[in-house]
Amino acid sequence: MKVTKNKTLIFVFIAVYYLFYLTATINQSNFWGNILSPIGALISFSLLLYAYFKPNQPKYVRYIWLSFSFASLSWAVGDFMWDYSVWVLGIDPIDDLYIATLYFGTNFFLSIGSVIFALNRFRRWNALQLLIDSLTMSVSILLLIWVIYLDAHYENLYLISKGGWTLSMSILLDIGMMTGISIWFFSIRAGNIAPSVRLSSGSVFAFALLDLIYYYLYLHDLYIPNSVIDSIYMASLLGIALSALITPQNITAEADDLTLYGDYSNEGYRNQGLLLLVGPIIILFFVGFNIQSLLIFFIIIFLHGILSNHIQNSIKDQRLLTREKELNAELEKRIDERTRELSEKARELEKKNRQLHCLSSQDIVTKLYNRRFFLEAVQEKIKNCQDDNILVLLFLDIDRFKTINDVYGHIIGDKLIIALSKRLQKFTDPEHDLLARFGGDEFVLAFHGKYHNGDIEKLAQGIIAICTEPIQLSKYTFHITISVGISIYPHDASSLDALIQNSDIAMYEAKKIGFNKYVFFNEQINAILQRNLKLEILLRKAIYDKEFSLHYQPQFSIPDNSLIGIEALLRWNSPAEGSIPPNEFISIAEETDLIIPLGKWVMNRAIRQIAEWNNRYQTTLKMGINVSIKQLNHKEFGEMVKSAIKFYAVPPEWIDMEITESIAIEEAYDIHGIIKTIRDIGISISIDDFGTGYSSLNHLKMFPFDRIKFAKLSIDHIVNDEFDKEIVRSIIVLANFMKIKTIAEGVETAAQYEVLKELGCDQIQGYYLGKPMPAKEFEKAFFSLPQQFLLENSPVNSSIISL
Repeated sequence: MKVTKNKTLIFVFIAVYYLFYLTATINQSNFWGNILSPIGALISFSLLLYAYFKPNQPKYVRYIWLSFSFASLSWAVGDFMWDYSVWVLGIDPIDDLYIATLYFGTNFFLSIGSVIFALNRFRRWNALQLLIDSLTMSVSILLLIWVIYLDAHYENLYLISKGGWTLSMSILLDIGMMTGISIWFFSIRAGNIAPSVRLSSGSVFAFALLDLIYYYLYLHDLYIPNSVIDSIYMASLLGIALSALITPQNITAEADDLTLYGDYSNEGYRNQGLLLLVGPIIILFFVGFNIQSLLIFFIIIFLHGILSNHIQNSIKDQRLLTREKELNAELEKRIDERTRELSEKARELEKKNRQLHCLSSQDIVTKLYNRRFFLEAVQEKIKNCQDDNILVLLFLDIDRFKTINDVYGHIIGDKLIIALSKRLQKFTDPEHDLLARFGGDEFVLAFHGKYHNGDIEKLAQGIIAICTEPIQLSKYTFHITISVGISIYPHDASSLDALIQNSDIAMYEAKKIGFNKYVFFNEQINAILQRNLKLEILLRKAIYDKEFSLHYQPQFSIPDNSLIGIEALLRWNSPAEGSIPPNEFISIAEETDLIIPLGKWVMNRAIRQIAEWNNRYQTTLKMGINVSIKQLNHKEFGEMVKSAIKFYAVPPEWIDMEITESIAIEEAYDIHGIIKTIRDIGISISIDDFGTGYSSLNHLKMFPFDRIKFAKLSIDHIVNDEFDKEIVRSIIVLANFMKIKTIAEGVETAAQYEVLKELGCDQIQGYYLGKPMPAKEFEKAFFSLPQQFLLENSPVNSSIISL
């Protein structure tokens, strides 16, 4: 805002000054003219010098302003010398060589500035078109000067030469400046000229034209000092200064230079030839109808038009060719970039495909083949299985792996899987054998070739041997066991699915017979499978109230033989298959989750029965109910027990939950919270089949059991085998120390009874004192008969029940 205000003040000041000076020249006042003329030149010098020092502008522009400032300074010094000659020396300075030289300096420096501008601008233009335009304009201007200025007489040239070197050089420079500016303006065919450039170039052209007029007047003794011609001189100098004042500031790049000073060129079809018609018009105005001069002008115009049109067409063609090359280069660049991009994407795609192939064919954890790839590879081997070649499939599963994951965490579990996979890799030949992680803790191996049963057994034994070696992970040492199922193509299956299924079935059969076992699939296993499938279907269709029933087996205390409890045992009488043993259908019910509704039915029946008997006969007997891990893990198990207790109004103390030792230990991590929930209800817990699991004594302290129930296997040889007897004795002593009751099931002889009595066992259960029987028979046997009859018929001739 401040800069704009200052410029306005300068414009006003210059306008006021020039008004005074113009008035003085109109009145031909030598006094005021001589005073005001150098002042105007100094104003022009000051503004141009200020423009030179303005920051952030192209170097060539600064040199132009500097050259123009010297031109104004030279004029000002010449004016001061003129005034000195007039006022001090009292002589006429019109012919003074020194003063003429100073005024010549103005022409010289204006020419220098014009040349700097031309060199900067013309170097960007088409050279051939510039040459044609220069020749055309030079000839036209020289023709005008010859016809008008020199009146077409050679004597006038002689007259000029007599005027001295300053006069001759000044006229030549004037003609040069006029010609150069005319060429520049005439050649512009495209773009726009900035206002500051228009003003400066117009002012220089006006100065040169006026200077020619001055010398014409001077040579013909027509010049009058301090006349209007001097005011026009000053107008041109001030015009140059004002062009510097209106020039935009802060030019920092060539792009800004072109935008703010003008971006124009001599390429295009703007009809500049029409400007040449000004020449004939001037001749007609000043000279009249000069046929020779007019003819020359029209020839110049004609030739210029033809040549320019040809050049511009060539320029256009060249531009199109250049543009085509640029487009081709750009296209090639884009194609190259696109090619590189596609190549990069192709490489990335190839990399991702490799990764995808690895992901699709490899197990992420072990880097072994995964299930999908293994199945495809085995399918291919089956197709190529010919003559006496067979395909042996070994299905391997880690025993109790879930416990390891739960206790030690999945990271340790994964490390264990990796360690095992490395061992299996050493056992197999990758060129002929297939090894894959089938999922979780399952591995499958396929061997293709000529194998006999003995060879296959050696393979299975070797696999078991390397897998059961101790595995050291961090601070833990693991001694794992595995189960292996074996099936053979084409002996055991005619398809891949059947082969996998049969090896899986064989693996589960191996688990049933112990640890580190292997089992070949055979027809007997297949028959068992078919039997299990049939039982599963019957279980799903079974009507519980019609097909299932509970048998009850009494439990007695030692040594008084008092009836202290009952165990509810499930029986199934299928309309299709008849009586089905519990050891057949219970495992199927657990595998299919049918144990959940079936277990609920058992619990409700057993609780209802103990409520009925205890209330009717005023007893406090406990009802033992077997529960599976599936039931315990069911989210509604606790609420189901509470609901049954509440519905039948049974004190929790009347119920005893029997959990097998193998389940309790195998699922130790999960079962602890469930047992606590049962205990919080008030129900007692017995550990069933004690002695058939592992680490039994070590785990007694882990769980709050109320009673240990010896398995039948622990009791069978207790009479004749001192080792079994001492084991039972040790457990009883430990249980007594921990305030845990002991009960022996499967007691079938008096001798077993006496040994258990001797060892201090708290309770017994078995055929010796009472077999499992339906509710009515049980009630008749233990509640309905007189006490004396029971005593007389007791196997041990003692009281069986105390009411």
